[in-house]
Amino acid sequence: MIFSELKRSASRSRHETALLAIEAKFGVGITIHDLYGKIGLAEPGSPLFGRHLHPLECCRWGRRNNPGWNSRCVNDCFRETELHAAKRREPFLKECWTGLCELVVPIQYQKVHQITIFAGVFKGSEPRRTHLPETFENICRTLPEPDPEILAGLAELLHTFGTGLLKELETTELSEDNRLARIRRYIANHAHERITLDDVARELFISNSRTRHLITELTGQSFSELLDEVRMNRARRLLLSGERTLAEIADATGYANVHYFSRRFNEYFGEPPGRYRRNHRHDRS
Repeated sequence: MIFSELKRSASRSRHETALLAIEAKFGVGITIHDLYGKIGLAEPGSPLFGRHLHPLECCRWGRRNNPGWNSRCVNDCFRETELHAAKRREPFLKECWTGLCELVVPIQYQKVHQITIFAGVFKGSEPRRTHLPETFENICRTLPEPDPEILAGLAELLHTFGTGLLKELETTELSEDNRLARIRRYIANHAHERITLDDVARELFISNSRTRHLITELTGQSFSELLDEVRMNRARRLLLSGERTLAEIADATGYANVHYFSRRFNEYFGEPPGRYRRNHRHDRS
């Protein structure tokens, strides 16, 4: 009997290697929406860097050649599609403003819709609603028709991948003192909400004052500093990974007021959020 090792590229993460294999097997491109900034898809060095952008040639062509492309995609994918995904919470097919079709897989973890995975693209069933250049049309003619049976299997595979990714992120974050792990887990799962120290105290079944002292003892930070650290890093990731408005990012990171969010971001990173986005974005085309 002969045994041999399988080797993957040292420059790729396990997660990226898995997605590349799925793409090759199913003939699709895979995109991920990180709704609360947990993954860092636009950060060089991230295990899934660049996965916030549609990778197929028709979408890349649009981003390079059509000035209004991104704004229309943001409205279609980040707003309309995510609203539907939040309500449905099950995989579905959607046709975007270009008339192309994608599989959409919402991923819930800890009862919260945290990421959405897109796979495609395919020919749409409806006539094109928008006139687009002939170059784009020529690319689209080569696209396959969606096969519902195959896509049902792909949806299950992507759901397993997404759930495993979120679980692994949580496990990595929580390899420490059990009390601190519970505090960090609660903040990680609820940082996008309007949480307070009282909420953490109820989670730990101890008093407000004891919770305050425990957090300082275990982290050297106050509760507000610990919460701000999580929220600010998520806000930074969201700024770099898309075109969502500051108001949308503020809401996704737990800030009720966009002006307060902008002020806190400026204090934390030394730059207003809009300037930070312009100066630090590293999108791949």
